[in-house]
Amino acid sequence: MSKRMRIIALSVFIFLQVFLLQAVDGKKALAEDFRLPELSGRFYQLSDYKEKQAVLLFFWTTWCPYCQVELKSLSGRAEALAAEGLQVLAINVGETKARVEKFKQSRNLQIKILLDEDSSVTNAFGVLGVPTFCLIDKHGRVVSQEHTFPANYKNLMQ
Repeated sequence: MSKRMRIIALSVFIFLQVFLLQAVDGKKALAEDFRLPELSGRFYQLSDYKEKQAVLLFFWTTWCPYCQVELKSLSGRAEALAAEGLQVLAINVGETKARVEKFKQSRNLQIKILLDEDSSVTNAFGVLGVPTFCLIDKHGRVVSQEHTFPANYKNLMQ
């Protein structure tokens, strides 16, 4: 088996594990806790939101055109979503702080952007492409993971 085929097989295996774990006995998997820095240097930890509010993780890159559209939309809606009890954390996947900072400034984004420079958090969540939205309820359970904004997010946040 070639190296490329092994990587593809491993990716499929990880993807299936994430979604199969969520489906066991109708229960949702607990989200993996993480601690990542924002561009300002302040660290955010997922467990800080547990029992307080739901969290929408948005995994993205600067080179992804679909991510750029979604970031602009999320940036404009982040405050309203927070008022509804949904904290938005945009997690940049594998890019440098300098690149992400320049991108944020050029687009005047008003959203919390966290840096996952080594992609460890992205891998822990089984993200296989960007953009990916991962909705976590206030109990810390992954209730949705998809490539589009979850239209039924209000129902899933319960």
